[in-house]
Amino acid sequence: GESVTVEERVSDDWLRTSQGWLPLQKADKQYFRAIEAVDLHPVCYAAGALLHSGSIMVRRAMPSEWHEGSFDALECLLAALEVNGHTSDTVRLLLVCDQWGVLHAPSAVSRCVLHSMGLNDVAVIVHDETGKLHQLHCRDLMCPPLAELHR
Repeated sequence: GESVTVEERVSDDWLRTSQGWLPLQKADKQYFRAIEAVDLHPVCYAAGALLHSGSIMVRRAMPSEWHEGSFDALECLLAALEVNGHTSDTVRLLLVCDQWGVLHAPSAVSRCVLHSMGLNDVAVIVHDETGKLHQLHCRDLMCPPLAELHR
C-alpha cells in the first residue's frame, strides 16, 4: 500500500488528490481504506494566519498513524508562510483552533519554529479555561528566560 492524501471526497465513489481524481472503488473491489484524522487523533486542529495585506492562509494538521510522523497545524502553516516569503513584517495574527472552535496556544515545537522565524511580535489569540479570549504575542508563549531576551 501506497499512501494518498485526499483533499476532498466527492460522493461515496471519488477522491480528489493533488495528483488528480481517483475512484474509491470499482465494482466490488475497494482500492483505498479511508483513515480519517479523527480515527488517528481525537482532536483535529487547523491554524490560520491573517496577513497585513488582508489575505488569510489556513492549514490543517497532517496526522499520521505514527504520532512521530504527524505535523501539527501550525507547523504546516509556518512552513507555508516561510515558503511564500512571509515574515514578521507580513504576518499580523496567528490562530490555532480545534474542531469545537476553541483557540489554543501553539505547541512547544511550533513555539520553537515561531522563535526561529523571528515571529516573536506576531499576535496570537487564545481561549482560557473559562472561554475568555486573550490576545498575546508569540514572545509571551516562550519560557521566561527566553522571553526576557526578546523584549
